Amino acid sequence: MSTAGKDNRKPIFRRLSQVYVEIPPSPLHTARKNGSKQSASLIVTSGHKENALLYSDGSHMSSASTSPKKRKMDCDISQPSAKKQKPAPLQAAELEKPVNSSEEYPNGFFYCHQCNRKRDTAACIRCTVVDVKDRRCAAKYCKACLKNRYGLSLDDIKTQGGAESAKNQTKHIAGEGYLFKCPRCDDACNCVKCRKAKGLEPTGNLTLAARQSGANSAAEVLRADIKATGPMRSKSTSVKVDMKTKAARKSTSALSSEKRVTPRTTPKQTSSSVPPKKKAEAPPKVKPVPKPTWSCIDIPLSLSEVEERIHIREFALRFGSLLDIPRPQLEELEEIRGSRGRGSEDDDDDLVPWVSEPCVKSLILGLLQVLDVDREAEKPLKTAIKHIRDSGGNLNKIWSALSALRDHCHDLSSSSSTSSASPEPPSGLIFPDPLPPPSSAPVIRTRSGISAGLTVVRTAQLVPVIAALVDAAVESEDVRTELDTGVREAKEQAKEAREASRVENERYEKEKEDNKAKEKKDKLAVENHKRVLSDIEDALKVSSYAYIPRVCPLGRDTDGRVYWALSPGINEREAAAEMLSMGPNGGSSRSRRNRKRLVAPPDERSALKKWSWFIAVWGMRPPVEDRAVVRGGDSDDEEEEEEQWWGFWDPEEITKLAAWVSAKSGIDVETSTPGSRASTPVDPDSEDEADARPTKEQTKALVKDLGQYAALLRWRVKREDE
Repeated sequence: MSTAGKDNRKPIFRRLSQVYVEIPPSPLHTARKNGSKQSASLIVTSGHKENALLYSDGSHMSSASTSPKKRKMDCDISQPSAKKQKPAPLQAAELEKPVNSSEEYPNGFFYCHQCNRKRDTAACIRCTVVDVKDRRCAAKYCKACLKNRYGLSLDDIKTQGGAESAKNQTKHIAGEGYLFKCPRCDDACNCVKCRKAKGLEPTGNLTLAARQSGANSAAEVLRADIKATGPMRSKSTSVKVDMKTKAARKSTSALSSEKRVTPRTTPKQTSSSVPPKKKAEAPPKVKPVPKPTWSCIDIPLSLSEVEERIHIREFALRFGSLLDIPRPQLEELEEIRGSRGRGSEDDDDDLVPWVSEPCVKSLILGLLQVLDVDREAEKPLKTAIKHIRDSGGNLNKIWSALSALRDHCHDLSSSSSTSSASPEPPSGLIFPDPLPPPSSAPVIRTRSGISAGLTVVRTAQLVPVIAALVDAAVESEDVRTELDTGVREAKEQAKEAREASRVENERYEKEKEDNKAKEKKDKLAVENHKRVLSDIEDALKVSSYAYIPRVCPLGRDTDGRVYWALSPGINEREAAAEMLSMGPNGGSSRSRRNRKRLVAPPDERSALKKWSWFIAVWGMRPPVEDRAVVRGGDSDDEEEEEEQWWGFWDPEEITKLAAWVSAKSGIDVETSTPGSRASTPVDPDSEDEADARPTKEQTKALVKDLGQYAALLRWRVKREDE
């Protein structure tokens, strides 16, 4: 069939819709002929709807018939088409906004070369040194590290501009407005990586040691001694995700994405030929990371200063019978801030108060009596003990006796150096000077009260002296004998615990037989039986603290925070031992009512006043998104620039803390396994590098110990309430 035949069969309304009607001449025709560029007005009639296009200009048909660009003319007179609008130009603020900006870092962020932490770009400076290949140094330093570690001011460097360009022969990049040669280019960087590349150990927190020695920065101390290290060797480092953890996450995400993709079937496939589709498995729900509450401990002491007090307390509790220290004085060591010492309530003191003068006197006398000294030093040692006993608790007299003992032993070693090959004095008689007195303390000068120009008016001044005596007493023969005796006593207590469990099991079996004969099921009896067995096990854990061989922190997390959990007090240990010997329900009700309260009140536990009732953490507080914000408390919007002490006293918060450490380190550990024993604590000082990241096994041990401490603390509080 021809094309013409096909066109003849078109509907009549289709052919009429393509007919154009010319309008009688009007003045507009003349305007078009004269070259007027006025646009024709479009008239749409109701009869023809959108297909009947009527033009007020009659010359349109003539121009359309002669012009080859008919479709272009139609486009000009038709309704304007919807064109894509160009996006509005960006504002100036949006153009200047950094790519990595966020609510927390509005100016963008960077990683400091020194501390390797995420910092705001406004508080950083980049090195302007250019190498021989015109490549700029990429090292950036934050404001805090420049000031604390190198004694430099970021503002002074930027405001100084290029004033030192004539002095400095190093090539710098132009256009920054300042010249800055970073410590790494100056071969003076003291960060962990740069010191490790030189074969040196990490400095730790050398900033605190520099301030105590009067230096302005850590770099000033290192210029005098390049191998100097600070007292706090557990400096926190940034979180570095393990490569195995990254690979595991990538593989998990790839598997979950493959599960979500379902194959498409073509329309030709029938239901009989295609097997039934399996429902895609939903990816496992990710558990939200808990946010524990970080409560600040009101104790402005460093890690080393607190650890000295912790070691003194644990040694005195462990060997209290050997040192012959009265019980009330042992209870003084439970307090973080002493309240019995003379002048301890003075808020203007630079020293944090400690224990009373009689407690210090008992500690020193007990330590001197267990020291192993040579025969030549035996007589001056007895003389010092006699003078300390006659001092009446006067701190100046006590220190005078100790100083005279140290000087006498030093003279003996000097005289023996010329005649023998062992000029060293007895190790137990080597101890440092006391701390300087606070500026607000009055200096009372007496004839016998001042020794070597030092005035001792606070018991906290003698903490380094007593700590050195404790380290020496650990190596003594009496302490080693006491440790061997403690091992035997611990075995006896474990035997008593097994016997108590056996008696309870026999009682329960008999009770179950009686209920079976009476056809009675008692659920309370089952619960009571489980509770008694759990009480026996927890009592054994508390009593076993009296025989521990050594004390060290639980461990460190991936950010370098140090976790401490101190042992229960002397009263709790004795009560737990009595419970094992007499049974969970042993002892008369009258004796239980008359005994002293074992558990600290809730207000004292929440105020973090006693060592044995909370987990103490040293380090930087996590960012706001990783912790619970306490409204009305201390400033939560400001991030601390210094490390300090934090506490967790609630068992539920300690459980959250264990789960938080587990989630942040990428491990999965059951924190409250019934009947399991705690792993051996990790000593940070025993590692080759104090700033090294803990291993996965060490982190697992930390999480496990935190969970078990929370369970034991929950039992201690519940037992007292019952």
